[in-house]
Amino acid sequence: MPENSYNFKKDSSDKNRSFRLQWLTEYPFISYSAKLKGILCRYCVLFKPNVDRGVQGRFIIKEFSKYKDFHDSVKQHLKSKWQCESTNRANDFSKIIENKNKSVVQLMNSTLQNTIECNRTKLISIVKSIVFCGTNNIPLRGSTDETAIFNNLLKFRIDTGDNILNDHLLNSPSNATYISHRIQNEIIDICNEILREHIINDVKKIQFFSIIVDESSDISGTEQLSIGVRFVHKMPTDEFCVREEFLGFVPLQRLDAETISGTILSTLTKFGLDLSKMVGQAYDGCSTMAGKLSGVQKRIQDKFPNAHFFSLQFTQIKSSN
Repeated sequence: MPENSYNFKKDSSDKNRSFRLQWLTEYPFISYSAKLKGILCRYCVLFKPNVDRGVQGRFIIKEFSKYKDFHDSVKQHLKSKWQCESTNRANDFSKIIENKNKSVVQLMNSTLQNTIECNRTKLISIVKSIVFCGTNNIPLRGSTDETAIFNNLLKFRIDTGDNILNDHLLNSPSNATYISHRIQNEIIDICNEILREHIINDVKKIQFFSIIVDESSDISGTEQLSIGVRFVHKMPTDEFCVREEFLGFVPLQRLDAETISGTILSTLTKFGLDLSKMVGQAYDGCSTMAGKLSGVQKRIQDKFPNAHFFSLQFTQIKSSN
C-alpha cells in the first residue's frame, strides 16, 4: 500500500495519465507494484488461476499500466472466470485460517480418525475375550472353530447384548472379521509387548536386578531360552516385595556358550535394560551355562563383573524356603 506522498507520475510512461491512490479503495482487490510500476489483482496473484494467453493475462501474470482504459479493464477483469475462481479460493482460505471451515486435509484426517475409532470399538470385545482366556489359563482353540472356547465366548457376548460385535461379525467381509488364528496370535503378541514394557519400566525404577535363564524347546522342537528377571519392587504402600517376572522366549541358533551369552545380552539390551545394574545371573548347572572357564556365566561376568552367578537349583531352594 503506497504512502499518500508516493509519486505515481514517475512510474508512468504516459505523462498525462498515472495511477491514482483512491483506486485502491475503489477496487480493494487490486494492489500497486512499485517494482513493476503497474497494477496486479491481489487474489489472482496469491491464488493463481489457470490463465490462457490473451488480454486477460493482465492483472495476473502481467502488470496493468494503461490507465486510459483502467476502469473498463478492471470491471472486465472483475467479471472474468479467473477473478471468480481466485476470489473463491481466497475466501475459502480466509475461512480456514479463521477456523470457520476445515481444510481438505483436516476433513480427510477427521474421516480417517473416525474410521480408526470405529475399528477400535469393534476390536474391544475381541481383545477382551482373548485377554480373559489368557488371564484365566483357558485355551483359545478347540478341535474346530465350532468347539473353540474363544469363538464360544464371542457368541456368549452377542447373546448378552453386544450389538457392536454382532453387527461387526454379520456385516464385515470374511477376510476382515479379525478373529482368525493369525489375528489371535498377533493380539497375544501385542499383549506380550505391553506387559513386558510395564515390567521393564518397574525394573528401571529400582537400583539392581538379576536374570533367570533356562533352556527349553517348543512344540516344534525349536531350542529357545526362557528369560526372566528378579528384582525388589516398592509397592504403593511403601512396602517392598521380591518379584520374579517372565520376559519372553528367545529362539537359539546354536547351543554353544558364545551364542547363548550373546543372545542373552542382546535380548536384554533390546528390552531396554541397563546391564550395568545386573547383579545376578541364575542358570542350571550344566557346563555350557555354569562353566567357570568359558561358560555363559563366565562370559557375561567378564563383561559385567557385578553379575554374580547362582545355580538355578540353589535359587529355587532359597525361594521355597
